[in-house]
Amino acid sequence: MALNGRHGYHLQFVGCLLVLSFSEGWAADPSPNPQLHEAFLGWLQLFDRESTWGWDISIRPEIRDGVMVVRAVDETVTLRSRSRFGPAELRCHYRLEGKGEVQLEWQGRHHLKISERMPTTVKIPSEITQAAPVVLVVPPGLTLYLHDLSIRPEYSETIFDGRSLQNWKRYTGDPRREKSEFTISPQGWLHVQGGPGDLQTNEQYADFILHVECQINGDALNSGIFFRALPGQYQQGYEAQIHNRCLANDRTRPADFGTGGIYRRKPARKVVPNDREWFVLTVYACGNQIMTWVNGYPTCEFLDERPPHDNPRSGRKVGAGVISIQGHDPTTDLYFRNIRLCRLTGTAP
Repeated sequence: MALNGRHGYHLQFVGCLLVLSFSEGWAADPSPNPQLHEAFLGWLQLFDRESTWGWDISIRPEIRDGVMVVRAVDETVTLRSRSRFGPAELRCHYRLEGKGEVQLEWQGRHHLKISERMPTTVKIPSEITQAAPVVLVVPPGLTLYLHDLSIRPEYSETIFDGRSLQNWKRYTGDPRREKSEFTISPQGWLHVQGGPGDLQTNEQYADFILHVECQINGDALNSGIFFRALPGQYQQGYEAQIHNRCLANDRTRPADFGTGGIYRRKPARKVVPNDREWFVLTVYACGNQIMTWVNGYPTCEFLDERPPHDNPRSGRKVGAGVISIQGHDPTTDLYFRNIRLCRLTGTAP
């Protein structure tokens, strides 16, 4: 059976496998690394295959060989993501042991059933705009083996089209901070050279998921993505750091907060990307919760519990602000492309 939906969705049922294709055009590198290729397509890991990062879970599950093992012996086990998503495609790769079925609650109630096909993959699309967490409910007598849980937000807004900077404006007001050059390469990439400098969106955004593809053209060069920033002011916002340097060649010891870290607030868990290679930085802002992914890997989570303030440098800000790209210093040399955004609306419990 096949079912066509809006926005280019096509569903096809093949045995126990629900396959969903997404026909919207999406430029992606033909990377031989499957995980990196998926990151360019917009996929984010909700389960990193290493830990329970990003989840509230009623019992501590076992992580074994990249699989989360959730055993519900005498009582129901609930897993709830701390991130919320609106229009997106959710993918769950799992198997079950025991009797019954697992409830997957996201944009409705879905059921993960015991299948002869092990493990089974289920993909669930949503066109609901209200942002909601992903919840898994495992009843007593069942064991859930979670191999993968990933989501691909619907990035419906392109804020850099590769042809012009009509949605952007350069910061002006201090000649010492107007030294960056923001140009468009023949390939349609935003080229940021020199600095300092700041390129800001004309529009302001509050709750969103931002997809940005970057390449650092040098060794451990520094840049960043500011968000909820004060318009017309120089880099007065939260900053998702771009800086691949690590200490003692140990990627779990980022220097200067590391790519994906929230600068001056919380460092990245590890330095994921390499210099001189394209990578994906994803920024999630919903209320006072900020998360980042780098190449689809969950990199940082920061819950801002400071007193409220109009300027995120001085306190918690949940209201709208501009998104900006940083030219850090005279050595700055980076490319940016495929800058897309998914707005988050509502706060479904």
